[in-house]
Amino acid sequence: MLVTWQDAWADSEQHERAEWRSDYLVRTTGFLVRDDPDVVSVAQEILPEEDGFRAVTHIPRGMIASIRDIRDDRDGRRSSRPSR
Repeated sequence: MLVTWQDAWADSEQHERAEWRSDYLVRTTGFLVRDDPDVVSVAQEILPEEDGFRAVTHIPRGMIASIRDIRDDRDGRRSSRPSR
């Protein structure tokens, strides 16, 4: 998944409205592990032996600009070998 979303940022150095980053869109990629009405969660890693997930980003639905499936299904096969 590729999720583009408005990050909730905080910067103690930005005091004036002109310094605010209101268009601060970030992009998060990973495995969709939660898709609820209020939040979407994307994990960077799936752990073996059903141990869950690691490096999960939880994104409030109201902050999401877009969600796109980026799987490569051109030939319908997946390789277990890393590409070189």
